[in-house]
Amino acid sequence: MTSLKSAGNGCTKPAVVLLSGILFLVSAFLTMNISTNIMNMMNTTRVGDNTKTRRYSTHFYSKENTTNFGTKINAREINDGNLRSHGSSSLVIPQAGPQVMIPFKPKTSCYRYSENGVKKLKPKQQLRKLGCTRRPPKALIIGVKKCATGTLLRFLDLHPQLETVSVDKLPHIGGTIGNWMSKLPMTTPDQMTIVKFPGFIFKERLQNQMDSEIPDLKLILILCDPVKRAISDYVHVKACQHRREETTYKYDEQRARNITLFHGYELLGSTFEETITDNHGNLNTSHAFIQHGIYIKAIQTLFHNFDRKRSLVIDSEAFKKNPHFALKEVERFLGLSAFFKEEQFYFSSTKGFYCANVTDRPDFHCMASSKGRPHPSMDQNLLQQMSNFFTPYNLQLKDYLNRTLTFT
Repeated sequence: MTSLKSAGNGCTKPAVVLLSGILFLVSAFLTMNISTNIMNMMNTTRVGDNTKTRRYSTHFYSKENTTNFGTKINAREINDGNLRSHGSSSLVIPQAGPQVMIPFKPKTSCYRYSENGVKKLKPKQQLRKLGCTRRPPKALIIGVKKCATGTLLRFLDLHPQLETVSVDKLPHIGGTIGNWMSKLPMTTPDQMTIVKFPGFIFKERLQNQMDSEIPDLKLILILCDPVKRAISDYVHVKACQHRREETTYKYDEQRARNITLFHGYELLGSTFEETITDNHGNLNTSHAFIQHGIYIKAIQTLFHNFDRKRSLVIDSEAFKKNPHFALKEVERFLGLSAFFKEEQFYFSSTKGFYCANVTDRPDFHCMASSKGRPHPSMDQNLLQQMSNFFTPYNLQLKDYLNRTLTFT
């Protein structure tokens, strides 16, 4: 029988054929697997790069507060530009066109809360571990005073990604934001600070200063009926006077410096009518209570100094009737995770406004009794004078914002 051995390797021809077939299959499998992995890596890198570009192009985000954000985007979460949440919290990145929701892990606060309303910093070791430090504000609630700025701030403080403070708790800002830093709340790298600064909308010089120091600063403006606002402002100032047992608005010099002692505020009469009318009963339109209801002038100046896209306007009356809807607006505007739910808010018939009931925040439920003070009865002729005065400005505001508010 003729030998079938090959000359060099001692293997039979059938064995060689079988071995070659096996090697071919193994080689093909490895080639396909490597190609698939390379394509996946390229796609993942592409998605990550696009996501990173989208984050930083919004200006609001810095590397510091995007450290733990996911990069995988599920296209099914885009539905005609409407945002949807699928179970867990998700981060909303504001951008043109349909907004994309990215998986987001809830963060831990630098503070602990108690049922008696006390908010305390955690131990230093935990603060270091969490990366807690005092960071410049990312957003301001800039007014208008007596349009529910305080309630908006307190409700926003319930969001785990936010720490808030009112400007009257801070030193006078002076010439630099650095004067605030020692009194700003501590935040983790994944949180942001919001400051309530109702007088900011009327401070053009300070607007220029803040825009240069914090170029990505966002502004939240809540507006209300200027007639009701003027009356509420008067009631507030009178109550503060009574509490301090003083005869002028200067009941607290520190607070006055921060919120601004506008010209005319110290000229208070025994009644609202006496305060804002002249000796002939005509409306004194130069009084601060009236001037600060001319929103269109202040907003035009504001948008001259700030990019309009970095501002959010909220209707105060709509917020009072449905706080959940307005808070969701703020979430999207600031790029926060989806946290607020409708069932977290309930209307208190005894207080006459909405309160909150948020798990893990036993320190806050309702605003203080000083909120929603009753207004005195008013002369109808005076109310009509005020309404007639504000109407043309309100219509200008409607056209300028291209939006109808409850008072326009």
